Amino acid sequence: MFFRRLALLIVLSLVFLILLNTTPIHAQEITPTLTETPTITPTATPDFMVVTLTLFLDANSLTLYVHPSALPASLATLSFQVAQGSTNQTYRLEEYSGFLGMPFHALPTPICFRLVRSGTSSPVPGVCQGLRLMLVQPVANADVFWFDPLTGEARLVMVYVDSTFTGICQTTLAGCELEVRIPLQPTPTPTPSLSPTSSEETLTATPTNSSSATQMTASYPCEGTINGTPGVQLNQVKAIPTRNAPPRPAVQGGATVRIENRQANEGILWYQISYSNNVGWIPAQYMTPLASCPA
Repeated sequence: MFFRRLALLIVLSLVFLILLNTTPIHAQEITPTLTETPTITPTATPDFMVVTLTLFLDANSLTLYVHPSALPASLATLSFQVAQGSTNQTYRLEEYSGFLGMPFHALPTPICFRLVRSGTSSPVPGVCQGLRLMLVQPVANADVFWFDPLTGEARLVMVYVDSTFTGICQTTLAGCELEVRIPLQPTPTPTPSLSPTSSEETLTATPTNSSSATQMTASYPCEGTINGTPGVQLNQVKAIPTRNAPPRPAVQGGATVRIENRQANEGILWYQISYSNNVGWIPAQYMTPLASCPA
C-alpha cells in the first residue's frame, strides 16, 4: 500500500514538472514612450540694417557722427541736399578729396566726418573728441552749402539714403539725430546647371501662362499728373516738404511730371517731383499718381 502511494506521488510530481516546463511564460509588455520632436520656427532675416547718425551744424562746420553699429555701416548712398535758388544741390561725402579711399560701402564705426570752413576753428562735438577715426576736410567759403554767407542764415539740410528722404536738419550745436535704414545686399543663390543624361536628350521648354506671369512691383520714380486747369500755373511747389519752405517755379495744371519720392510732414503728404528741369515738393492734394506708383 505504501509503495502504491509513493508511486502515485512520483507520477504526479513528474506530471507537474512536465506542465511547468511546457507552460509559456509571457514577458511583460513594454510600451514605448513617444518623444515629441521640437518644431524649429525659422527666423526671418531682415533685408536692411539700421544705422544711427547725428549731424552737427554751425556757421563754419558740418560734422557727421556715425554711431557704433554691429556691422560695418554702408553709407555709399548717403547724400545731403539743400535748396539753392530754384534747384536742389546734392553733396556726397565720398566726393571730397579728404575722404577719398574710405570704404564707404563698409565703414568702421564709430567715425566722424567734418567739413570745416577754411581759416576757421569750429569746436569739435563732444562725441568726436578723442575718437580714433575723425576725418577733416577744409572747404572754401563758396562750398559751405549748409549756411548762406550772404544772408547769414542757416539752410535746411535734407538727408537722403539710396535716394530715399530720411530727414531734415538745420544749424544746431545740440545735434540732429537720424535713424537710417541701409539695404543689405542679398546673398546670391547659385543656379543649378542642367546636364543631359545622354547626348540625345533634349530639354523642352514648358510654355508659361501669361495670366500667371509676375507683375512688376510699383516703385519710385514713377509718373503723375498735376491736378488743376490744364495750362494754368500752379504755385504750390516748395523747396522742401514744409509749408514755410521757399517756393519753386510754378508747375502747369494737367502736366505729367516725374514723381521721385513721397514724405509725410506737418500732417501733410508731400510728393517730390521733377518738372521742366526743376525739383520740388508738392502736397498730395495737387497730385494724381499713375498706376505705376506705389499705393
